[in-house]
Amino acid sequence: MMTPMELSSLASLKARISSFTVSGRNAFLLSGRFMVILAMPSPTAFS
Repeated sequence: MMTPMELSSLASLKARISSFTVSGRNAFLLSGRFMVILAMPSPTAFS
């Protein structure tokens, strides 16, 4: 059995994760793409 405290913290954690995946997915993809661009020095980036 889990205590009410553990259950509520688990529920809030799940809600936080789901809200992040919904609202933060695009931002995460954009930032990831930006990091890849920064990590790979290409002639176009410095021209």
